[in-house]
Amino acid sequence: MNRTITLERIIEYYDVPQLFIGKDKIGTRYLCLLFDDDHYISVQLSFNRLADFIQGKIDLRELYIHPEFEGEYFVAIQNGEVFSLNTYDKKVLPEEMLPSENYYYNVEQESTSVFEGTMIGSNIDTGKWVFKPSMERR
Repeated sequence: MNRTITLERIIEYYDVPQLFIGKDKIGTRYLCLLFDDDHYISVQLSFNRLADFIQGKIDLRELYIHPEFEGEYFVAIQNGEVFSLNTYDKKVLPEEMLPSENYYYNVEQESTSVFEGTMIGSNIDTGKWVFKPSMERR
C-alpha cells in the first residue's frame, strides 16, 4: 500500500522533525518517529489514542510496541511537501527502531499553546482539533 501524508504537527524537532503527527487525505493520523537520516517509522492512531498520548496518559514506546492495528507499521519518507507512506514488511519492530521508555508528551515543553486543555473532538469542516481550555496547570 502506498499513500501520502502531510505534516500536521511537529512534536520534537532537532535539525529535522524527530517526531511528528501526519495526516492522510481522509483524516487518518499517523505518529512518525525518525529512525535514520530520512526514514520515519509510523503507526496509525485513532483520535482517542492520540488524545491519550497528547494528554500524557500513554508513553511513546507503548504506541509503537502495541499499535492499535497489531503488526501494522509504515515507513514514511519525505517527498517534497508530503511524505510517502509505505507498509513496513515486518510485524514486530526491532529494538533499535523503538523509542526509549518513559517518553510522555508534556504540554509545558510545547512552544505554543495549541495542545493546552482537553482534546474533545475534531471539526469536520476545518479538520482542526477542538480543545476544551484547561483552567489548571499541570
